[in-house]
Amino acid sequence: MDAPWSASQLGAYNDCLKNRALGKVDWVAMIDIDEFIVPAKGASAFYDLLRKAKKNNKGSISIHWKIFGTSNVKELLEGELLTEKLTWCSKPDHPWNKRVKSFHRPEAVTFALVHIAQTLKPGFGSKTFSPDQVTLHHYWTRTENYCAEKRKSSKETDPDFFENLCQIEDKTIHQYLH
Repeated sequence: MDAPWSASQLGAYNDCLKNRALGKVDWVAMIDIDEFIVPAKGASAFYDLLRKAKKNNKGSISIHWKIFGTSNVKELLEGELLTEKLTWCSKPDHPWNKRVKSFHRPEAVTFALVHIAQTLKPGFGSKTFSPDQVTLHHYWTRTENYCAEKRKSSKETDPDFFENLCQIEDKTIHQYLH
C-alpha cells in the first residue's frame, strides 16, 4: 500500500459499492475531495458517455487525471474557490496525467482499488475515456502554503517536480463555476 489511509479507503470504497450503492445508483465515482470531474463537451455529453458505457456492459470506466500546481497562490481568502484560483497545470505528457480514477457500477465490481477496479464480475468490461472527452482535475498541491507542508513529507526527489505542475494555464473548469 502506498499510503497509511489506503486500507481504510479501500474498505470504504468496497463497502459503498456492496452495501450502500448496490441497487440504488448506476455509477459510483471513486474520487477524492480535491478531484473534480470536468467534461470537455458539457455535462450532457458526459452523461451520454456514461449511458453508452452502461449499454455496452462496461462495469468500470476510468478518467485521466489532470494535475494542477499551486499557480503561485500563497493562500485562499475566505470565499475563494480552489478551482477558480488554481489555473496552472502540468503538461499532458506529465507522468501523473497517465494515472486514472474510476467510476464503477456497483453490480459489476468484485473488488475496487483506489484508482481502478481490481476485478470485475463476468460479463462486464472496462473503458478509459480519452482526455479530450473528460478529465479529472486534481488539485493535489493546493496552495503554496499547503504545498510547503506537503513537501516536507514528500518522497519526491526531482527538484523540478512541483514546478512542472504549473506549465499550462487551464480554465476549462470555470464553465462549471457559479
